[in-house]
Amino acid sequence: MTSEQLYTDQLGHEHPIPDYLTPKKRVSCYAAIISNNKLLLVRQQWDHKLVFPGGKIDDEETVKDALFREVREEAGHELASFSTIPFYVKNNHFFELDHKDYFESTMQYYFGQITHAKNATPKDVNEIESIEWKPIEEIKEEQISQSQREAYVALKQHLKNK
Repeated sequence: MTSEQLYTDQLGHEHPIPDYLTPKKRVSCYAAIISNNKLLLVRQQWDHKLVFPGGKIDDEETVKDALFREVREEAGHELASFSTIPFYVKNNHFFELDHKDYFESTMQYYFGQITHAKNATPKDVNEIESIEWKPIEEIKEEQISQSQREAYVALKQHLKNK
């Protein structure tokens, strides 16, 4: 007996993939930017949860290109540098509600540095509600989007072990 593969959407609901469909591949990258013991996060419009700035690596784009673009678009900051090895990688099966697409997804999380901390405005105002610098010790796991909680826990563990 084979178990049916379930794909989880942004709200945490599970969807079985129909037998006739093949999931798309998606690789995305996210930046953990810390300054003065505060973590740069963006608040999503649709669920008001906090996430690391980042997103899909477009075709013909490198991780570096994607991280620089996503931090600029979502957080309004210029990335100066990032770690070349991710501190956390998550493989999952994701159902995208807006387009009804199934994805085999790899989410990569990197440490990043910005040119300088400033008040910023997101370029993608349809997706991002606000840009927030949160004291790391004050962030509660339930404030983080379900899809990124494991990465946040891994970040806290990494910082604790430093």
